[in-house]
Amino acid sequence: MASNTPPTGGSGVSRAKRNRTQVEAIDDLTAQIRLSNQLTALALPAAVLRHDDKQYSNPATKAAVEEKNRRRADVRAVLGWEQS
Repeated sequence: MASNTPPTGGSGVSRAKRNRTQVEAIDDLTAQIRLSNQLTALALPAAVLRHDDKQYSNPATKAAVEEKNRRRADVRAVLGWEQS
C-alpha cells in the first residue's frame, strides 16, 4: 500500500535552509533589470546612444541636443558602454 507522506529525497535528514535577505533579493532583481536594459539597448539602432557632434545655431535646438547628449551619456555610463 502507498503511503500518504510525500517523499523526502536524499538522506531524509532535514537541514535548515538559509533564507535570502531582502538585500540579496533586491541585488538579484537589480542584476536582472540591468541585463534586461542592456538587451533592450542592443535592439536599438546605434545612433540612438551616439553623441551628436553637430553644431547648431538655433539656441532652442542647441539646448535640446545638449540635453539629449547628457541623457545619452548617462545611459551609456549605466550600461557600462564607452563612447566610441
